[in-house]
Amino acid sequence: MKRIKKQLVAVILAITILGTGLIGSYTTVPAAEFSAGALAAYETLEWITAAFAGAGFTISVKELLKPRKSEIEKDLGKDIDWDNYDWGDMLDSPAAQDQIDELDKTINKLYGNASAKWKEMYEKSLSPTPTPESSPDQPQPSPPVTVAPIDPDKVTPPGWDTLRKASMKNGYLALGAATYWCLKEAVKGLWDKFMDNTPPSTKIDGNPLSTNSQDLIGRVTTDVTAGSPNAGNWHCEFYIYNKSATIPEYAGFDVGLSKVKDGISKMTLYSCGIVNGKHDYSGSKNYDVAYYVLTSGPRGSGDYFNSGTWNISVDNSNMAGVQNTTYNYQFYIPYLLNGTLQNASIKPIDKNALWVNPDLKNDYDNNKSPSLPETTPAPAIKIPSLDDLKDLQNRGNNANDDERPSIILDWLKNHYTNPSTDPNPKPDPDPNPNPDPKPDPDPNPDPNPDPDPNPDPDPNPKPTTAPNPDDTNTDVNPDDYKADLRLVFPFCIPFDLVHLIQAFEAEPEAPVFEFPFDLELENPWTGKKILDYHHVFKLDMSDYEPVIKIFRIFEIIFFIIGLLMITRQQMIKG
Repeated sequence: MKRIKKQLVAVILAITILGTGLIGSYTTVPAAEFSAGALAAYETLEWITAAFAGAGFTISVKELLKPRKSEIEKDLGKDIDWDNYDWGDMLDSPAAQDQIDELDKTINKLYGNASAKWKEMYEKSLSPTPTPESSPDQPQPSPPVTVAPIDPDKVTPPGWDTLRKASMKNGYLALGAATYWCLKEAVKGLWDKFMDNTPPSTKIDGNPLSTNSQDLIGRVTTDVTAGSPNAGNWHCEFYIYNKSATIPEYAGFDVGLSKVKDGISKMTLYSCGIVNGKHDYSGSKNYDVAYYVLTSGPRGSGDYFNSGTWNISVDNSNMAGVQNTTYNYQFYIPYLLNGTLQNASIKPIDKNALWVNPDLKNDYDNNKSPSLPETTPAPAIKIPSLDDLKDLQNRGNNANDDERPSIILDWLKNHYTNPSTDPNPKPDPDPNPNPDPKPDPDPNPDPNPDPDPNPDPDPNPKPTTAPNPDDTNTDVNPDDYKADLRLVFPFCIPFDLVHLIQAFEAEPEAPVFEFPFDLELENPWTGKKILDYHHVFKLDMSDYEPVIKIFRIFEIIFFIIGLLMITRQQMIKG
């Protein structure tokens, strides 16, 4: 019985310690201002802003996050006044964090492609030119000529993650020759992607592109190959806009795709209300859209605009001589495809997310590829702080399109730096390293010195001068015999242990457990769903913080009691 009591006390003590670590630990540290995800998103934004600054522009966080507006509002549990809301608070949203992370991954990929191209260029620059063949005019071929190598940051550009880690640690992004070239090509590729996602401008009266009150809710591209009388390839781009001040919560599209014959398909597209997963064409739920179309083909290019309709004429299956049709589409509101509900696509980021300096404004206004300088604007770019980012975003959001480029230029110049500049450089070589304040040359030097004063030296000579222990005059530099033991094995082991423990450092956060519950049932005859229920049950431990505090108090009490009992029984034996 005594053994059972001892084992029971040991088990209670172990459970107490384990419970303290798992449940009580997060309440011992005050909650951070931002969640861990928000802090990671902030750091990524700091890094991306510095990378863009190296090419002469920056990014609007508001426009970057805007394509995920509905998800962000759902995460935060409230509607957002997008023009006046503090964008910093949005970073607590997982959707906002995901949007920023996706942008970082896109630039990472473009930088990697540019880095591979740079290395290929560098290797070619080291290759000798072929030796010319001999000819009657030139019987002796000249030796091969080696092309001078490109300066590739002395070797090759660092990888994206390596560059980011070093820059965040140092507080600046160093722009060497290779780094700048790869960075320039990467952000140029991203700029071009944003321009491709931007609807073209037009002077047609009434086109919603001329105002900011309408939202793009869908894009469709059609391609047709036809024979006589319309022989050739025909291409159309449809940009579909919401006409109201806000997009109705029930707004959607009804899309029909069907095969007419081999290679030819028919597409119908209508705007409609979607209620309970089905279209609703009733007067209260129906709504009109406007759309703008760009066309190109054998007879030239053109455009036209429909200011209001519910029927978007995208079908080409009835064109005379049609041989093949292709349809590509993206809808940024929910839609029905042949009667089945589909989720809205995430709207791609367009040029509105870019804030440029005056030198790039003409390219920006005309949707052109940026004319970036071939050489870096500065040796390095300072990594902006959170306050820098917020100040930049506030000033940019409050400025109009004409004022903003000058604001961006001032901000960029304030973040140009040269970290390698020494304000008090030491000349090399030193013109006078150790001047003698009282030079005393021998006025009567011996004109005929004996070249060999002692041809038979003593094999065991005695020192002519006794050493003086008080003599502190020495040419030995003590720093030459110093070493950082943190970097020398085995003395580095304790420091490695500290780094290992620091790797587990994280912001305290109450755990949240999610339990998805999905219930679906289909009609075996029609294949349609008759039951489609999805719900996620959440258990947020922060809701039980008062109870956990009480539990922690009893944990400490039981721990002390258990420690007293084990000490008395095992050590005092009384």
